[in-house]
Amino acid sequence: MAPRTHAQRRRAERDRRRAQRSPRTATIGWRDLMVALRDWRMLSRPQRTAAAAKWLTLVAGLAAAIVLGLVGSAFYSEYGALPNSAVATVGSEPITATEYRDFLSFRRYELQQELAALDADETVEDYEARAGDLRAQLGGVVFNGVSHLAHAVLIRDAWTAEGREVAPDDLRVQLAALAGVAPEREDAQAAAIEAIREATGLDAATIERFAADGFRRQRLADELFAETDPMPAHVKAVEIVLAREEDAAEVIQRIEDGEAMEDVAREVSVDNVSRTAGGVVDWTPSGIRPEVWDAVAFTSPIGELAGPFEGNLGWYLLRVTDRVDERPLSAEHARTLRARKLDAWLAERTEEQPIEYMLTTEIIEWTDRNSRP
Repeated sequence: MAPRTHAQRRRAERDRRRAQRSPRTATIGWRDLMVALRDWRMLSRPQRTAAAAKWLTLVAGLAAAIVLGLVGSAFYSEYGALPNSAVATVGSEPITATEYRDFLSFRRYELQQELAALDADETVEDYEARAGDLRAQLGGVVFNGVSHLAHAVLIRDAWTAEGREVAPDDLRVQLAALAGVAPEREDAQAAAIEAIREATGLDAATIERFAADGFRRQRLADELFAETDPMPAHVKAVEIVLAREEDAAEVIQRIEDGEAMEDVAREVSVDNVSRTAGGVVDWTPSGIRPEVWDAVAFTSPIGELAGPFEGNLGWYLLRVTDRVDERPLSAEHARTLRARKLDAWLAERTEEQPIEYMLTTEIIEWTDRNSRP
């Protein structure tokens, strides 16, 4: 209806002009955002509002994309990349962080079981030495676990090349001993696996694989040690270890002047272990000390002062106090020689199948976060 009065016509004309001057609605296309930013002062208020809304939407979208990207990257790293990262390679065969994580759970359980069994055995003569060794292995399992896995690959490959397998009965006995289950039980293997699973969270296949690796390692060490003479020559001696060769002349003069070598050793030796015992080295077979030490100890006349000669800890002065051609190996020396025979075998195999270690702090931290109960 057309305005009838003068006031109505004037109001309508005012509204028409206002609508032409300042549109009630305004739109800004996405392609025009940069132009709108450049010509901001020339825009009407609705146009500015529309452009600002577009910019806010764009910024919010970019922020959401960045957050999602970071979350996705972290998720992929935690559950995709890191679990499949290699902690070592043996030849061309990788050992993954997941296998390393699982082995740490298994190895900790194994060492704790051995410690518990040792504590319960009142007949053990060298308890302190054995318990100390087990505690040291337990404390260093994060780092020596990788080499343990790599060596398991070397031994497994050697057995495969020789056509050898772990017999079912051997695996059953290995698992039973590990879990403290009587091996003669009809359900010994199942009971052992269940006990280990409850303690470690590992599945049966993983438990059996690690147990088989442990059996191969023990059997190989036994076979290598079987070649060792059970009644080797032994020596007793007194040693002084010096940091510098030029210090030897003064020490030799003090001994020749009548000072007891044991007293001098307590004062000047840099070897903390032998110094507390006055440098006295009890009955020791060859293969326990460094080769150069053995060469002097098993050839020097009894009672004569030998040296200085350079060894692994410094410069040695040595006096052999007794020597026998045959003497039974102590349990501690037998374990040491057994381990060294295995180490020598592994060193030879590593020349054929080089081991590359790639354990990182990031993988260790991931392992801690995702360790089995």
